[in-house]
Amino acid sequence: MKLKHIFAVILLIQITSCSEEVLFDFEEILAGQLMEINDFIARHNYSVEVHESDIRYQISNEGIGRPIELEDTVYFNYQIYLLDSTLMDTNLEEVRAANNLPPIDNMPVRDIIYSFSNGRLGFLNVAFLLGKEESKIHMLVPSHQAFGGGGRVFAGNRFIPPYTPVLVEIEIVDVEPGG
Repeated sequence: MKLKHIFAVILLIQITSCSEEVLFDFEEILAGQLMEINDFIARHNYSVEVHESDIRYQISNEGIGRPIELEDTVYFNYQIYLLDSTLMDTNLEEVRAANNLPPIDNMPVRDIIYSFSNGRLGFLNVAFLLGKEESKIHMLVPSHQAFGGGGRVFAGNRFIPPYTPVLVEIEIVDVEPGG
């Protein structure tokens, strides 16, 4: 009987002494990215506001008209940069040509908003919540609101690594009311 108790105690000690290795610590990754973003803001002397999603943003043009609604079709221009100022993607043909990127077509928001946000609030959703027609918004975006742990491959062999914050410039060109 005592032998069973000894084995039970040994087993209990082994089970309780095992520590679970944390392979992914969201809070630690986010803290590091926010520090990197805040350093970028300080180096460039930006004046930004902080959205509840952790996105830092600056509206350089307030825009006109009414706020954007979910049913609306939004046409916009964008540029996505790494924090070292490397252009990763844009839909502006003149900028694409100057950076040797292949041409692409503009798409309405319904075609891309879900691929950008993947069910999260996402930076496009935030831009559209903040903007109106003719708004220009600059956003410093932690990876969980951008391309996350998968990163992103763009045309021209440009790749945003996993868990990388980005700088996004959005210009809302036109808003067609939905029905």
